[in-house]
Amino acid sequence: VVQVIGGNLSSIRLFAYSSAAMAALRFARHVAELRENRRLFAEQRAHDAWYRSIVQNSSDVVVVADPDGRVAYVSPSAARVFGAGTFEAGMPLADRLTLTGPLPAAPFADAVAASAGPMTGRVAVGDGGHREVEVVATDLRRDPAIAGVVFNLRDVTDRNDLERQLRSTHRRLPPVR
Repeated sequence: VVQVIGGNLSSIRLFAYSSAAMAALRFARHVAELRENRRLFAEQRAHDAWYRSIVQNSSDVVVVADPDGRVAYVSPSAARVFGAGTFEAGMPLADRLTLTGPLPAAPFADAVAASAGPMTGRVAVGDGGHREVEVVATDLRRDPAIAGVVFNLRDVTDRNDLERQLRSTHRRLPPVR
């Protein structure tokens, strides 16, 4: 056997030992990579849970509309703020959200993306009423992770009612002399 390989017995032993050492090093590296991957996965899960908790417990509502203006995502806070079923995946966002102010005559997502700064609007709620909202829209249609327009909606109905009451009270007060 030694002559077939073309070496002596000591070189064969050296080859066998170095092969075993290389295999052990590869195995140790594989184990270390597995441990690192497990650690990174646990960190990612904790990070995802942190973000999910922020979105779920936010007082603002996040709605993502696809480029056609249909609801693709609604944060869990929507049910708490506007009532269950106000926004549902697949429905046209314009069926529930009416924006005020000048918007370009374009498809809903294009019009919102073209507007600058915060907007105001109304959300139709399940009982036939509406809630007044401040809206900030961010065009992320080119972002492959989102591929839509992200709407942050803040219910300002109560604040606006108080402001109207305050203005009404000021109008009824007699002038100060």
